[in-house]
Amino acid sequence: MMLQLENFHKSNEILYVLDSIYKHKSQAVSKIALQKLLYLSSALAPIKEIILSIIRFQRIQRGPYSKDIQNIVDHLVAYGLVKITEFKVIRDKNASAHYEITIGGQNAVEKLISYSVEEEKYWWISCISRLSLMYAELDSAESDNEFDGLDKIVRIVYQDYTFKETNENSYFRALIDFNDLDRPTAKIIRFVKGYIDANKNMFSFENERFEAELILSAFFNHFYSSYLIEYSR
Repeated sequence: MMLQLENFHKSNEILYVLDSIYKHKSQAVSKIALQKLLYLSSALAPIKEIILSIIRFQRIQRGPYSKDIQNIVDHLVAYGLVKITEFKVIRDKNASAHYEITIGGQNAVEKLISYSVEEEKYWWISCISRLSLMYAELDSAESDNEFDGLDKIVRIVYQDYTFKETNENSYFRALIDFNDLDRPTAKIIRFVKGYIDANKNMFSFENERFEAELILSAFFNHFYSSYLIEYSR
């Protein structure tokens, strides 16, 4: 059995999420949380490029879901790189599953991140995973049991500019456009530039990854604050 070429990079990203969560928390990830973590990695990818571009320039002078992701996860389980730790059929014949990376999967990750492009991707997904763990644990204001643990990250995902733009102006199941440069991405740019301008004393522009993580942390806090405001209405 072979993964199709167009799915190769996405399968790597799934392994990176599971490996990162396992290393930081030693826990399995539900199908909901896995989808949302991968969504955040894609939706916030423009921030990585914007942050790193701004930092490098200044150093010199200055609820989404993808069937493809689920299909690839199933393939990775078949290969023995990922394992199912819990599976049950819930209402409306939907299945609930939790995934965990295997030793074989961890070994694959170690080999993949020896390549610089994959290592940077792993760093970014690891940042997203660590912050997601932190804010999922912070969120103790739940009044129902629909989401547990990392699944609470759904609340933050719904504050993402790209998702909100689609949710407010499109029909159910509309495609989410990550290439809408006029509105959601412009808000991200304004946030990042505004944050850097307001906190210039925190940036030496000598450790770009550390400083990129500071900005990403601020962005997550912005998402979380927006969720708390919306939840309290």
